[in-house]
Amino acid sequence: MVEDKSNVTTGFSGTNDNRYLLPTSMTQEDPVSQLSTNALVLLLQSENNHYECTEGVNGEQESAEAFLRRLIEMLELQNEELTRYWLSLKPHISAAIFINESDHLTVLTQDGTIEPFISSPYNRQLDKCTIYLDDAHTRGTDLKLPQLTRAAVTLGPKVAKDRLLQGGS
Repeated sequence: MVEDKSNVTTGFSGTNDNRYLLPTSMTQEDPVSQLSTNALVLLLQSENNHYECTEGVNGEQESAEAFLRRLIEMLELQNEELTRYWLSLKPHISAAIFINESDHLTVLTQDGTIEPFISSPYNRQLDKCTIYLDDAHTRGTDLKLPQLTRAAVTLGPKVAKDRLLQGGS
């Protein structure tokens, strides 16, 4: 005998962005008491309570055009080029970690040495590194970042909260 049950499928991801991807036989019903938690996961940690504004040469607010020029210049680089440039701006940082063209975690040191992340001494010294993960590699890349790590996120059009949260978790 088959028993008919209601609400047998339950789950929680921290966001409700994927409700449109559910099978048509399912509907998402958010408990009223949990509506305020939608994407709250990203904001819960105290280090996520601020942002930094970019500034112009003399401390004035940078124009939107200058900011966009800088951003476009950076984003048009390949991962290795971008990390090389980033490392050149930060001589006190020992190395940069990025995903190479073969989709492997890679380390670039200040002296220009490139080595696989897994065999690099920097795989246990992430506090001495910058890390660049492009959109295609944020999910599925698992790095145990030091507690006081700072991050920057660039958002493009149609970035759903669940994708942002999964990439930053």
